Amino acid sequence: MKKKGSYKLGIAVMAIGILMLLGFLGINIGWIIALVIPSYFVYQGWKLFTTRDSKCKKGFGIALMIVGLLWLTGMLHVLIGLAIAALLIYYGMKIIQNNKVLSIAPEIEAAMGESSNTSPFANEFSNKDFDYLDEWEKELNNNQK
Repeated sequence: MKKKGSYKLGIAVMAIGILMLLGFLGINIGWIIALVIPSYFVYQGWKLFTTRDSKCKKGFGIALMIVGLLWLTGMLHVLIGLAIAALLIYYGMKIIQNNKVLSIAPEIEAAMGESSNTSPFANEFSNKDFDYLDEWEKELNNNQK
């Protein structure tokens, strides 16, 4: 008779309950979970790798074994860091290749009908013949005299 997934879930819940009860009694053996879960990953990865059904299962099995072994050795954070770095590099290259300008609020820009590079005050100070800074300097010099 084959056991269903709920049977495994029931055993996992019971194990967590037993570990919590033992923790209340002063017997801390929670470190066992840090060995059991990665060992289970390695076991399932090996099982997937040895089945000769498809290349996809073999690849997933190898990946699962690598994650389990890195978890057992305490080096899983290295893999996570490398994965995040690779994703950032990939998306950065994708943005550069597409020359897309990222917009923070496209709805507001569409409502304004302007590019995000222009200032909301651009129309107020858009007179090219008049230089506000020069006029301010002249006024400042006149007030000092």
